[in-house]
Amino acid sequence: MTIQSGDVIRVTCKMDLDDQDIRNVYHVKYDGSAAIEDETFMFGVRAALDAAYDYFDQHVPDALTYMLIEGFNVTQDLPCTEEPWPNLTTGTNEGDPLPLQLAPLVVFGNDAPRSSGRKYLPPLSESALDTTGTILSTVWDDFVPYAAKILVDLVFDDGVGQFGVWSKKYERFAPFVNAVVKTVFQTQRRRTLGKGS
Repeated sequence: MTIQSGDVIRVTCKMDLDDQDIRNVYHVKYDGSAAIEDETFMFGVRAALDAAYDYFDQHVPDALTYMLIEGFNVTQDLPCTEEPWPNLTTGTNEGDPLPLQLAPLVVFGNDAPRSSGRKYLPPLSESALDTTGTILSTVWDDFVPYAAKILVDLVFDDGVGQFGVWSKKYERFAPFVNAVVKTVFQTQRRRTLGKGS
């Protein structure tokens, strides 16, 4: 299948922690002078996401498994490829995981009114906290290059891909233009046992 210029692809990062599904969903728009094969496009997207998550993987418990990255063309209403993460397999921190409800949060801004991209990232290990239960500043520092990676355009031979917010209601795509790393853990109510997040 080919992806046309202007198509928006929903990308689902699938992870597992102690048999509990963890999902991060992104939208990427392709703009180019020519169409691109979905395998080529998704290869670039997977590589970018793998590199972005690798910046903070040292704080992710080794009980977490990086499963698959799935693409779906929401413009054409057709599936793209579903492949394993290129390099990441499990978290690399040997500490116990924090409760699933405690999520690092990065908020991506855009130019659309009343719209933002909120990314509740995988749970971290207990070693992310100091003895008083405060999050170590060095931990949050590792989310800054993650955010920067998501803000950079994906470059292909005949076009670019941009991460952003897709509104089905308004059929509007707004690319991310900035990011804020929240310095306290956030709770996403869907992150409960047996639910995706």
